[in-house]
Amino acid sequence: MHQNLFNGTFPKEIGNLSNLEELGMAYNPFVPMEIPLEFGFLKKLWYLWMKGTNLIGEIPENFNNLSSLQQFDLSINNLEGPIPSDLFSIENLTIVYLFKNHLSNEIPREINALNLVEVDLSQNNLTGSIPEGFGKLQSLRFLNLFSNQLTGGDRFTAFAERFQGFSEQVEWSFAVGIRSLFEARSVRGVGESIPRRIAGEFVCRRCFTRKKRD
Repeated sequence: MHQNLFNGTFPKEIGNLSNLEELGMAYNPFVPMEIPLEFGFLKKLWYLWMKGTNLIGEIPENFNNLSSLQQFDLSINNLEGPIPSDLFSIENLTIVYLFKNHLSNEIPREINALNLVEVDLSQNNLTGSIPEGFGKLQSLRFLNLFSNQLTGGDRFTAFAERFQGFSEQVEWSFAVGIRSLFEARSVRGVGESIPRRIAGEFVCRRCFTRKKRD
């Protein structure tokens, strides 16, 4: 139900649909509202796509309970506060888009979602250091932290260098995230330490397909 003209209040009763597996309501002009707490009880939900739906307030901490979640997009909203502490510990998570919000505090330290492929936390108010756990993700192909107040670029060097041995396709896919780190003044401590080969002028075409992992 993406890109329709649904408006009014988003029905929190959707959170009572215990067997719901997919919820895609992106780019609908709902009345500004907080994410219903009931959404945290959708244990079978693997696909949640609510980009550009006028969400406000904080992401409920009980989203950590969405154990089936794989693809997660709450970008281009007005969300604030911290990222849920255990979000990156959801085992099956592959895609996280939270860009263009007002999220603050540190990125959660524990990065245990080993199947992560794409993470975009850009254009928020995140602070603290870049979690070293991102560098251990063998499946990660895109990481964008641009336009935050992050530190820790020196420790990020080994992470960047890990991608030198990959094919050009993988490097290019990752390069936009690295390039954002390389150029952004808001990311202190990241600069000449990142190899120019990776931080070069590449164009990333992120290809998202709604495909459930078995």
